[in-house]
Amino acid sequence: MDWSGIRRGFWLPRDWSSIRQGFWPATGHGLGWHGLGQSCAGLGLGFLLYGLLFWMGGMGAGDLKLCAAIGAWIGPMQLFIALVITSLAGGIMVLGWLAWRGFLRKMFMGAGDLVFGRQRRGIQSDPEPSLAELLKRKMPYAPAIAIGTFMSFFAG
Repeated sequence: MDWSGIRRGFWLPRDWSSIRQGFWPATGHGLGWHGLGQSCAGLGLGFLLYGLLFWMGGMGAGDLKLCAAIGAWIGPMQLFIALVITSLAGGIMVLGWLAWRGFLRKMFMGAGDLVFGRQRRGIQSDPEPSLAELLKRKMPYAPAIAIGTFMSFFAG
């Protein structure tokens, strides 16, 4: 394909037969039908996985749309890698957030009391539930999605 001519300010090929293979002559699948199919598959996968989490109440609609858009951008295979790294980054962020807010100490003390303090107090439960306190607080997950997506480019 000859890209030497400029027509109306755009680089246009003289031979349009390569459109069947995509706009990038060397690869054969840049912006052609293969790329469109990969984008649709990534969009569907991101919407399906995070849609389930949204439906269960664990994610917001913004996280769902962000993951679907990233899936359309990077495709389904790299989206799997990005979601694994995203979950690791999100777990680290949650532990840091819990430690910063002082909930990590309360959580370990509550777990220790649950395991070792049951014999002392009998069947009675703790009067103040700490899980309800944690569920009232929300943490944005978009930074973890961004970190996971960025790191997925270096993973493969």
